[in-house]
Amino acid sequence: MDKQNMFVDRTTSGEVSFSDLFTKFHEAPLQPENQKVKLRIFVDESSIEVFGNDGKVVFSDVIFPDPAGRAMAFYSLGGEVKVSSMKVYTLDNIWRKSASSKTQIIADVQRRTTNIGQTQTLYATVESTPGKGAAQPLKWKVNNPKVVQIVHAEKTKATVRAVGGGDAVVTVSTADGKASVKIPITVSSGTFHTNLSGWKSDKSSAEWLLTKQGIQGNYSGDTQYIAQETAGDFQYDADLTLGAQGGAGSIVFRASEDGRSGYYLNIDPNLKSIRLFYKVNGKFENRQVLAQIPRFIRKDQTYHIKIQADGPRIQIDMDGERIIDLQDGTFAEGHFGVHVFGGSASFQNVNAIHTKKADLEQGSIRNAGRPVVMHAVPSEGGEVIKVADESENVSEGFKWVLVPTGDNSGSYSIRTLSGKSLDWDVGQNRIQLYSYLGYANQRWSISKNEDGTMRITSAHNGHALGISEDGSELVMGEFHQESEYQKWVFKQQ
Repeated sequence: MDKQNMFVDRTTSGEVSFSDLFTKFHEAPLQPENQKVKLRIFVDESSIEVFGNDGKVVFSDVIFPDPAGRAMAFYSLGGEVKVSSMKVYTLDNIWRKSASSKTQIIADVQRRTTNIGQTQTLYATVESTPGKGAAQPLKWKVNNPKVVQIVHAEKTKATVRAVGGGDAVVTVSTADGKASVKIPITVSSGTFHTNLSGWKSDKSSAEWLLTKQGIQGNYSGDTQYIAQETAGDFQYDADLTLGAQGGAGSIVFRASEDGRSGYYLNIDPNLKSIRLFYKVNGKFENRQVLAQIPRFIRKDQTYHIKIQADGPRIQIDMDGERIIDLQDGTFAEGHFGVHVFGGSASFQNVNAIHTKKADLEQGSIRNAGRPVVMHAVPSEGGEVIKVADESENVSEGFKWVLVPTGDNSGSYSIRTLSGKSLDWDVGQNRIQLYSYLGYANQRWSISKNEDGTMRITSAHNGHALGISEDGSELVMGEFHQESEYQKWVFKQQ
């Protein structure tokens, strides 16, 4: 009770990866009363409600567990807990009369789809009266061991492995055979031709299956499939086939490890267009569309995509035709991947060649008028950038990266090693760190002075970055050629 909090943790409650907005952990302060905590907990098929100390703290959370999840357990961390009183009641169904007392097996009987070599754990439980589990042993049997094999079986669960393409049915029954359920499994087979490796899905609920058309993604929302390799400059080729039942597909590049940030070359039959856009932390706005090409898109047709990236220049061909040629510096380097939205799409011959790291300058930024350097402090965004004494310049926290933005003026985005950008909050007139979004107040012109120093001016209005006279903070002001406080030295590291 060190923290004296009540919490509900939904991390392993079942399906939780369907939305980034689904909060997995809730907590709130709850003080013991007479060294006791009273909990009243209601659990049904898809929700849990917890009342702490007669309603002083209340949580109401939706959950999506396996239907066979009927167990209850207790644990303590860091000490002993005495349960002075406990009562458990069965919740009846308000929508229909109570079920009969006939023994039945509860399990998720929806068809499962998997790839050869993958394993899945199936769960089942026996109920003889509503809400009361009976510890009866269960028998697990598969009708087609050439497709699916049972690796291990216990009372309430079994681990199965897909060994061949096709369909199989796992039958779960009581020892006396009076009750049983069937769980259908389809094992997809095919080959994904790619020279990339370590592919991972960002969502456990999304299906990424091997088919004759390569790797096929199926999901009702957004899902990414990301490879482990990264590059800044490259040629990236892929064949994309949209599903007959609908859905959009994208080729992802220069992306974060989970694909929530990066460039997307998107083909969407509903929008009748091909778009190049980018996401930042999973967020997307219309202004982030860099190019949109009207095009009638056919489902079940394969499109060959070639993407060439060289610094801020991005060139994209589809079926041998150059459709996009532009400059953008939002992302300089990152992972390769593919993406599906609202249906299915397949990807084959996904290869990256001529790959190399982004050629970017890294170093410290020192003021010529004061012995201080800009401090690249770790930040989630919005934190004011500080300065530090030049003698302290011994850590990664003083390194900055100059990333060409690709605009006509040749400006740069000045970023930390973690990717946050030097941002001028014009309204509050302060210099902070923020995710790069391409705004003028995040783009900086870097010009050399006659004495070898450099000046850093904002693309927003030409004002210059400087240091206050006492050397304590960064300031913005009209450019003055003679001001030592507006002169900087970039020392490569």
